[in-house]
This record gives sequence, structure tokens and C-alpha cells, in this order.
Amino acid sequence: MAINRDTSSFFRLVFFIVALAIIAASTWFSNNLGKELAREEQKKIELWAEA
Repeated sequence: MAINRDTSSFFRLVFFIVALAIIAASTWFSNNLGKELAREEQKKIELWAEA
């Protein structure tokens, strides 16, 4: 069974969309993690400054 050109193009498009979704999710997760770590560090710094 040969895969025709339309099917190949479709799978290539699906792969590209999935790859973009993974990149977007990774970027979003990393950004949120960085913000949360920055907030925690700021709280620790303020706590140390009060002591």
C-alpha cells in the first residue's frame, strides 16, 4: 500500500502542528515556573531583610 502525496502532506502538517503545540506548552510552562521561582525568592529576600 503506497502512501500518496496528499496523505503524506496531511501527516506532515499534523506533525508540524503537534510540534508547535509542544513548543508553545513548553514555553508557557517554563515562563510560569520562572515567575513562581522569582516570587518565592523575593519573599525569602524580604524575610531575610526584616530579620
